[in-house]
Amino acid sequence: MKKAVLLALLLAGCASRQEIAAVDDDTCQSYGAAYGSPAYIQCRMQRDQLRQQDRTARAAAVLSQPDAPIVFVNPGTGRRF
Repeated sequence: MKKAVLLALLLAGCASRQEIAAVDDDTCQSYGAAYGSPAYIQCRMQRDQLRQQDRTARAAAVLSQPDAPIVFVNPGTGRRF
């Protein structure tokens, strides 16, 4: 259940760096990569790269629609403005 909640937060963009690191750690170790091993480090790097690619793609999608309204959401309160 805890993993599902953290995954939902990650997908929503509301997870802290520590929460993201915990999910990445669990994921890489679940693949059989021992903490600190070359396989573990490679797994963590790939996950970071995928997250960066996702952020870049989302930013490009927003920028490609210059007339679309931009809505900011306060992550603490959920209030939109």
